[in-house]
Order: sequence, then structure tokens, then C-alpha cells
Amino acid sequence: MRPNSCQSRLRHQAVHPFAPTGAGGDGLRSETPSRPQRLIQSGKWQWMMKNTPLEKVRAGQPTFGLAMGTSNSLIAEILARSGVDWVWIDEQHGSWDRASMYRAIQIVSLCGCAPIVRAGSNEFFRIGRALDAGAAGLIIPMINSAEEAEAAVHAAKYPPRGGRSSGGLR
Repeated sequence: MRPNSCQSRLRHQAVHPFAPTGAGGDGLRSETPSRPQRLIQSGKWQWMMKNTPLEKVRAGQPTFGLAMGTSNSLIAEILARSGVDWVWIDEQHGSWDRASMYRAIQIVSLCGCAPIVRAGSNEFFRIGRALDAGAAGLIIPMINSAEEAEAAVHAAKYPPRGGRSSGGLR
């Protein structure tokens, strides 16, 4: 089975994350550079990915995205390359295991789109796990009180504002 371009880029970036893309390509890179490459090519250096949907919301602009309930990496790439600002990875109602969620978040990010994760529940470890994997935003289900909302915020923020621990993958 031939890997799709984001999966190939993911594998290639693990070896050399900022390798330039050539016009002929090397068979592992798509012609669209990843976000870190675009930053380097433009002469800017940035450690964190831009959160385009958040920037648009703060500027009063609409954002557009698609929901994804199946844990298929090819579908993640297709959705992320469709021109939307974000892809919503629905862990609550979708068919996700931990590895497939991490893979989808990586693929969506590498395609220049923001991964938004709907956590399976309002549990401390689920919120931290999604953020550690690289989610640009979270949707927390089943919040029915101020205390439950405060618990979700506590799980998402680092001390002194919250209780999130470090040790993330991204």
C-alpha cells in the first residue's frame, strides 16, 4: 500500500523536519511545504504552531471546519487539505483509540490545518492527553455546572492557573 503524502511527510520529518521541497520532489514530500517549512522559508522562526481559527475568532472573522468520527488517516488528510481552518476529531462519538487520535492530530497539523479534539469525557487525563498530542483546541462534552467547567479549565492549563502536567509529545 502506497502511503499518502502527509503520512510520508510525517515519516520524512521525523528524520529531517525542515528539509526543503524540490520542484521534482523526492517521492516522500508533497509540493506544499509544512507550516515549519513555510516559517523558515519566510525568514521567521516560531516554536509553536499558529492557531489560525483562534486568530480569526479574535479578529471577528468566521472559521470553517469539518467533523471527523472515523479513525482513518487518509480521511484526516483529505479533510485537512480541503481548505478548512480546522478539523474536529470527535473522540466522544467516534471510533478512536489513542494511537489513531495521535496520528490524525499529526496529519491534520502537518497539512496546515488546526486539529480540534472533542474529548471523550470531562476527565483530567483525556483533556491532557489531547493537548499533549497537539490539539489546537478542545471541545469538552457534558459540562452541566460551573464546577465541571472549572475542572475542565484546570485540566487544560499549566500551573499556577491549572493542574496540567508537562511531558507532552508535541
